[in-house]
Amino acid sequence: LWEAKVPKRCLSAYPDEPWRCFIGYRMYSTLKAPLFVFQWLFDEAQMDVDNVGTPVTKQQWDHIHKMGNALRKSFKNVSAVFAPSCISHSVLTKRDWLQVKIEDVSFGDALYCWEQSPVRKNMRRLRNSSTALEEPQMVTRQVKRIPHLNSQKFNPNSGRNSTSTENGDNKRRKRRKHRGNWKPKAKKDRRRNCHHLINRRNKARQNSPNNLPPSDDHSRYERSTLK
Repeated sequence: LWEAKVPKRCLSAYPDEPWRCFIGYRMYSTLKAPLFVFQWLFDEAQMDVDNVGTPVTKQQWDHIHKMGNALRKSFKNVSAVFAPSCISHSVLTKRDWLQVKIEDVSFGDALYCWEQSPVRKNMRRLRNSSTALEEPQMVTRQVKRIPHLNSQKFNPNSGRNSTSTENGDNKRRKRRKHRGNWKPKAKKDRRRNCHHLINRRNKARQNSPNNLPPSDDHSRYERSTLK
């Protein structure tokens, strides 16, 4: 009906049951390319399929907590994930998706830090090196250099040449003068934040506020997942 296609590696792993490749945690292990996963911890569409709807009773809350715990356990083999502890389904179609944060980390910041991670840099370096090898090499040849008008050796008009050299010296002095007043761009500050996020994500989160009311069988604190 949809004419959907699944990765070949996943299809070879499940030749008799290709529908399993539509399940994220089964398909993820067959992927080679790095992947950043965004997933609401409590999927609203899954709740509708399970006929839970808006949770009111204790049984409904227990089912939601179990669903969130099962989804969190499926992220063990995921290298990069942003999973807020919220009840929702769509992401980009909502206007407030940029306002969702985990430990003051927005989705944009997490995606930027993942893009700047060493794994991505190494892959980009290998990709650039492979494309550079495929390009034809330029044949070097000797070219006779023509003296520039600002050069001291070429002096068709002594007065004109002296003014041009003075202007060049003044520009160099201005560059040296303003070099000390140069301020780093905001990109460097963002890189520092990335190092801070990487160090913080390695520590287990404890005593995190929960958006869902607790039940007797579950802990009071539900953790969002950020890698």
